[in-house]
Amino acid sequence: MSKNTIFKLFKSKKIYLLAFVALIGVLLVFFGSRKSESVETVADSIEELDPSAYAESVEKRVEELCNRVDGVSGAYAVVTLKGGYRAIYAVDSQSGGNSSKNQTVVIGSGREEQAILEGYSYPEIAGIGIVCRGGDSYEIKNKIVSLLSSTFNLSANKIFVVGS
Repeated sequence: MSKNTIFKLFKSKKIYLLAFVALIGVLLVFFGSRKSESVETVADSIEELDPSAYAESVEKRVEELCNRVDGVSGAYAVVTLKGGYRAIYAVDSQSGGNSSKNQTVVIGSGREEQAILEGYSYPEIAGIGIVCRGGDSYEIKNKIVSLLSSTFNLSANKIFVVGS
């Protein structure tokens, strides 16, 4: 290419249009790849929410709590859950007159539309069973049931204590 040809190319508006289109292409590739990474990160965090791991951590807390009650030792707890983690989405509440309207907040449009995730609620505890030394005593059963009922906001009929 001669200097004359290169000079004519720069004088022409075609080169500027070509450079602009190339820049837009690079930006689309860059931002498109970043979006797919964030989607994968959300998917990974959802998989990490394991209800059985939550149940095990609650069982350990119940055992530690029961073993601190006077007259109780060797507590072993089993916790059953109702359901799993539940997603909590952002909600826009509108009220006017005698009615109110709740609508899930979404971002994006078309195929890219997504609800805004605020977080997750823990699984609901369905019941707790405890086997421990001292659990045959009516007084100790009552203490443990009252303690766990108030701690986990459970009714007394969802907690069972037995001696070992």
